[in-house]
Amino acid sequence: MWLMLQQESGDDYVIATGEMHTIRDFLDASFGLVGMDWQTVVKQDQRFTRPPRSTASAATLRRPRGCSAGSRKPPSMGWCG
Repeated sequence: MWLMLQQESGDDYVIATGEMHTIRDFLDASFGLVGMDWQTVVKQDQRFTRPPRSTASAATLRRPRGCSAGSRKPPSMGWCG
């Protein structure tokens, strides 16, 4: 992440684990770290809910152009802690 910020010019990056997780997985892990229940804080607006996909998709673990550091090993839900 730090190396991306050190580039001479801005670029677009996708930070990914290569694993499939839902927003609920992320909320459970994140709020769980601070002992909170996300359902008491987060509101969902059904207007912005996407219909389910028939196929799953996940980002690849390729390193960003010009950035040589980083781990290719997915953190497996350890990304929140």
